Amino acid sequence: MEKTLLITMEFPPQVGGVASYYFQVSSRLPAEKIVVLAPPHSEARQFDAKQRFKIVRHPLVAGTTSGLLGKPAATLRWLALRSIVDTIVVQHNIQQLLVGQILPIGTVGMLVSRSRHIPFTVFTHGMDILRADSRWRKRLLVKKILHAADSVIANSNFTAQHAIRLGADRQRVTVVYPCANIEPGDVPQAKKEEIITTHHLQNRPVLLSVGRLVGRKGQAMVLTALPRVLRAFPTLKYLIVGNGPNRSHLEQLINRLKLRDAATIVTNIDDQTLPAYYELCDIFVLPSRDLGRGDLEGFGIAYLEAAMFAKPSIAGKTGGAPEAVVNGRTGLLVNAERPEEIAQAILQLLRNPAYGQRLGMQGLERTIAEFDWHSQVAKIEQQLSHANH
Repeated sequence: MEKTLLITMEFPPQVGGVASYYFQVSSRLPAEKIVVLAPPHSEARQFDAKQRFKIVRHPLVAGTTSGLLGKPAATLRWLALRSIVDTIVVQHNIQQLLVGQILPIGTVGMLVSRSRHIPFTVFTHGMDILRADSRWRKRLLVKKILHAADSVIANSNFTAQHAIRLGADRQRVTVVYPCANIEPGDVPQAKKEEIITTHHLQNRPVLLSVGRLVGRKGQAMVLTALPRVLRAFPTLKYLIVGNGPNRSHLEQLINRLKLRDAATIVTNIDDQTLPAYYELCDIFVLPSRDLGRGDLEGFGIAYLEAAMFAKPSIAGKTGGAPEAVVNGRTGLLVNAERPEEIAQAILQLLRNPAYGQRLGMQGLERTIAEFDWHSQVAKIEQQLSHANH
C-alpha cells in the first residue's frame, strides 16, 4: 500500500457514525502509510496524541461556507483547501488520496489527483449521493467525480448501485460495510439498576430505538403504532435514545397520544452507558423511512449494535437497512409508513419471545461472522494496494 492521505470533514473526537467509520479505517491501515486531514476540535490535541498515525487539523475541512458571502466565499474556500491538500501531498510524499465526502471534498480530490497524477478513491454513504441526485447541478458534479475516481467505496450494496447508476465503473466499486462500534462488556450492575429505576422498567417489556431524532429514522411511526401494542401489553416501555431536530415533534406526539408513561426520550447517553440500554431491551426497533429527495438510510449501524447484544430488530424495507437486518433471520422488515404493520411486528415478537431470542442469536452470529472491522478494512487496503497498478 502506497502512502495515503484521507481527507474527511468528520473525524473523532467528533461523534457520529461517519466519524467513527473513518477512525476505524485509519486505525487499522498501516500507521506509517496513512495521514488524515480533518477539522479542528477542542479535544483534538489529546485525541491525536494517542494515535499511531499522523493527523493534520485544518479549519478549511470543517464544512461549507455560508452566510452573506455565499457561493463566492465557498469557491475561495475550496480553492484554498486544494492548496492545503497539495502542500500535504508534497510534505508527506502522498501517493494516493482517500476522499471522505463526495461533495464538496470530492472536487478537491479530483483536481489534486489530476495535477499530481496520483489516484483517488471516494467514499459514499448513501444520503450524500442520493441528495445530490435530486439537484441537477450537484448530480452532474457527482457524476463527474464518480467517473473520474480510480475506485469508489460504498457502505452498502444499495449505495453501490446508486453510485454505479450515477457513473461509477462497476468494476471499481467495493462495498465496505460499517461495523458495530460498541459491544457487550462488563456493564456495571449498578448502572443497569439505575436505568431500571430511572425509567421504571421493572417487569416491563422494553422497546428501544437508538439514533438521531430525524424523520427518516422512524421513531414517530413507532409512537403512532404504540397504542395498538399497549392494548395487548399495557406495561410496555419504549425508550428513544438520541437527540436531534425532531425531538420537540416526538415530545408533542407522546403528549397527544397520551404516552407519557409508555414512552421516554433519553438524550446525551455516552458510549459507556449505551451498552446497558441494549442489554435491558427486548426488541430493537428503528423502522427507517424513505422521505424522498435522498433522505433515507444508506445502511444502519445501530441494527448491528443491537445484534451484538443478541436482540432482534424491526427495520424498514427501504434503503440499505435490509442488508443490516435479514427478514425472518435476524429480525423483521416492515413498511415503515404503516403503523399497523409496525405494531404487528412488535406484537409478534412480544407474543413469541422464543422466536425473538432465536432471531437475536442468529443476528449475533451473522454480525460476528460478516461485520467485523478487520475484514472490512482489509478490503480497503486491498483496493488501495491495487490503485497504482
